[in-house]
Amino acid sequence: MRGNLNPFNLVDLFAAIVGVKKNNTHLSNKEFSKEVKNKVLIHPFASLDKKKWAESKWTEVVYNLLKSNEELTIYIAGSNGDTESYEKMTASPILSKFKDRIVPLLGKKLTEVYDLVDENFLFIGHDSMLSHLFSFKNIKSLTISLGTVRVQETAPYSLNNYVLSPKTNCYPCFPDTKCSYFQCHADVPFHTAIAMAKQLLTSNSLNMEKLRKDVTDFNLNSVDIYKTTTNNLGQLLLKNLLDENKSAKEVFRDFYNVIWSYSFSEIEPTINLPKLSKNAVEALSMMPGAAENLYELAEFGKKYSRFILEEISNNSPNIQSIKNYSVKIDEIDRLLDVLITSYPLLSPIVDYAKVAKSNLSGTNIVELTESAFYVYQEISTSSSIIYDFLGKLNIKKDNVKKQTSSRTDA
Repeated sequence: MRGNLNPFNLVDLFAAIVGVKKNNTHLSNKEFSKEVKNKVLIHPFASLDKKKWAESKWTEVVYNLLKSNEELTIYIAGSNGDTESYEKMTASPILSKFKDRIVPLLGKKLTEVYDLVDENFLFIGHDSMLSHLFSFKNIKSLTISLGTVRVQETAPYSLNNYVLSPKTNCYPCFPDTKCSYFQCHADVPFHTAIAMAKQLLTSNSLNMEKLRKDVTDFNLNSVDIYKTTTNNLGQLLLKNLLDENKSAKEVFRDFYNVIWSYSFSEIEPTINLPKLSKNAVEALSMMPGAAENLYELAEFGKKYSRFILEEISNNSPNIQSIKNYSVKIDEIDRLLDVLITSYPLLSPIVDYAKVAKSNLSGTNIVELTESAFYVYQEISTSSSIIYDFLGKLNIKKDNVKKQTSSRTDA
């Protein structure tokens, strides 16, 4: 996966790989404590600079939470290697009178930290092992996702937790993507995190109407706020609390969830037809034609694979014909790469096909060609399903022509 179109939380993904059977109640039988919380565990560190805020932002979070609640104690967890960053964070003069309510847990064993935290804690931090460990104990969490973090893949695996992430165009990126200025960090204001944390400490849930009063539209316009939920299969999903209209990427994630859940496990998630943002409609308007092109290329792949099989079955196979057909298949594969350069929303299908073709089953040319044929069949089927899905959203090729015509007339 070269982008952020994977629809599955990694726990669900690996559960499917090893054959774990789940239902839609395996997460919903846990209840969070309804009591006001008086402890916060903060994990402000990460393995990459891309994934963590500057110390100054965390200083503001700590200061505002301690100032607004005299009963609150803040614990800060990390490794011994995070000591320098911790000292920068807590050396600020604004925290001088709160030192006795800040407890460092640097270098502590994970088991010690795990045992310490109970239902009176709120966890706030970047995507990390701690957030996932605490999900086992049903600890309420607020995860601030930046840089390379794909929120739909790595949100803590329990219900009714919250994720704060940027809307930055280049987010999420890859570890090897160079970045001199972390725009995604700037797009997540600490004011928003503070307002969310204050609500979670007192009521264990977010009231979005109150949040909109406490935080300016300017600050909210640059972020997404998600709440973890599940579908009918018990797969963990993220619900966007700020905008019920889905983006083109979110729509295609739903498509891939349906396609791959059935293809790999023969299970069918129930997904409601989404409400679309204006930008989503525009982005999706060209996709029916792209899905058709993908289907046609897959059908050509099947055709030339079949030609090879037919030639091999002859009493005297023509080696040159087989080579020519193989050249055609190579051309199709190159055209698939060209297609997804223009239409990256289709890239997961081509990526899947590449992986499948590199692991073709068989010990001779006949078996390998048959396997290749079935890979192209998978592409063909997936593109057909996407075309049908787009039709159900009333996004059709004819609509694109009408829109284009009206713009030309204007």
